[in-house]
Amino acid sequence: KNAPDQDMAGWFIPKDVLKNKAFKQVFDSYMSDDRKMTKLDVILEKNPYGNDALSTIKQVEASVERALPETNLKDASFGVSGVSSMNADLKQLSDQDFNKTVLYMMIGIFLILVILFRSLVMPLYLVGSLILTYFTAIGVTEFIFTHFFGYPGINWAVPFFGFVILMALGVDY
Repeated sequence: KNAPDQDMAGWFIPKDVLKNKAFKQVFDSYMSDDRKMTKLDVILEKNPYGNDALSTIKQVEASVERALPETNLKDASFGVSGVSSMNADLKQLSDQDFNKTVLYMMIGIFLILVILFRSLVMPLYLVGSLILTYFTAIGVTEFIFTHFFGYPGINWAVPFFGFVILMALGVDY
């Protein structure tokens, strides 16, 4: 409560309230039996599956990291969970894996096409057209969803899975 930064300030709970039977039920609901772990529910006003919620998770984590050193819990560890947190973790993994996936798939497709066509020109043309098709499809999809349906953008999973599907179908046809 005495933090110099008002965003970090806490609140005061009188001792007689802490001894109140009704208030103790809160501890049973939000703390472990040994009182060494607690749960804080943060309910977002945003769509828990949307991009705004995913960025809010990072803000929640940063707030807790910033607040803990100013308390008696400075040595405590914490975790964030829930639908938005899991999707934020999946998005982070997908973003990290996307570049590797693109590289490996393009190299693999190119090498297979070189072997099949016994040429370098035709595989370069096909791989180039696949890349152009992918970026065109993502651009058109983003345009449609933002301008006609009013969404802030496409879901984080669309580029990754769209790439895999378009590459597989593009090579076949």
